[in-house]
Amino acid sequence: MKILGFTTARSDYDLMSGLYRLIHLDDDMDLKLIVSGCHLSPNHGNTIKHIQRDGFNIVAALDTLVTTDDSRASQLKTASNLLQAAIDVVQQEKPDLIIYAGDREDVIIYSMIAAFLKIPSIHFWAGDHTTDGCIDNVVRHAASKFSNFHFVALEQHRERLIKIGENPKRIYNIGSMALDRFVQCPAINKQQLLQTLQLSELFDHYALLIFHPLHSEIAHYGEYLETIIQCVIAAGLSVCIGAPNTDPGYLAGFEVINRYREHPCCFYYENLERSQFISLYKHAQFIIGNSSSGILEAASVPIPAINVGKRERNRYCESNVVFCSPDAEDITRTIKKVTSSCFQQQLRHVKNPYGEGHSAEKALQLIKQLPLSEFLLKDEDPLMLDAPSVPPILAPST
Repeated sequence: MKILGFTTARSDYDLMSGLYRLIHLDDDMDLKLIVSGCHLSPNHGNTIKHIQRDGFNIVAALDTLVTTDDSRASQLKTASNLLQAAIDVVQQEKPDLIIYAGDREDVIIYSMIAAFLKIPSIHFWAGDHTTDGCIDNVVRHAASKFSNFHFVALEQHRERLIKIGENPKRIYNIGSMALDRFVQCPAINKQQLLQTLQLSELFDHYALLIFHPLHSEIAHYGEYLETIIQCVIAAGLSVCIGAPNTDPGYLAGFEVINRYREHPCCFYYENLERSQFISLYKHAQFIIGNSSSGILEAASVPIPAINVGKRERNRYCESNVVFCSPDAEDITRTIKKVTSSCFQQQLRHVKNPYGEGHSAEKALQLIKQLPLSEFLLKDEDPLMLDAPSVPPILAPST
């Protein structure tokens, strides 16, 4: 079976690389990747080198990212570049299956190409939803409508897909593959990690900060990021700051980060070795910002996750996740809450609802068994499909 995967950023590559590895090692399968976007950007660490080092067959490296500004228009132009560049590659490769993950604009392109060229496709992380008003929701659900099969992380996600008219026979709950490498990768000794990253004893206690721009908060994105940094330092902690994604408004984040690069309690990284990042994550006092990682992965350590602002609101999560406003007093109050002995005691009972770290194995077995040709045409009438009776479960917002 010839399988074609797409990846445009370190984030989606990390989610899918475990499955890529299993497919790559399977004698009955031939995996090729189309690499584009942030992977080829010096400002985002030229992460194509990680894919090359992992030994995967890159059939095309497409320089698609528009970096003239960080606007919505540039985001669309990047997607347009990907569409124009990828069509001929896909036609030439003639894959039996196309796989892709997530909710960014490139997923629309992948799913469209598969649908129009009549190539079976699987959308990973379909059916998720937040109430933050982010365009990601629309992109995710639209990509699902183009896709032939959906691999979801929660039963709630399966139910949501059925609600929007998808055939239950196309949907499989495998848990979240984001957990596979996260759970299976042992943490490097903390002192060894700090020495490797050349971090001082000030980082014996630190928070991991990953904060991305949200459309409804763009005007204040830089201000919010700086407030978070200041609150963490004021709490007596150092802070490890990850690069923001390429959503509109991200340049304001880099302006703030540049002002704190030389601060003795701040460490900024663009990209780390996967084992280093996982170790940095697992040794943190908590993760703070608005990354989906706080929702998906923090419960597996477990460590607290402070979600600041509107992004990720009402996404299903465990009790280790606490939502707060970007107000300095609220952030400070929340930091005190999650570092309290009472909250730390509660963490002992946290179990990650997104799985135990074996989702890629489930996905591989399903791929081998799926009746691809039988479900290639999406001719079902949503009016003839039964919607689930169980209502969606909302995550706590306090």
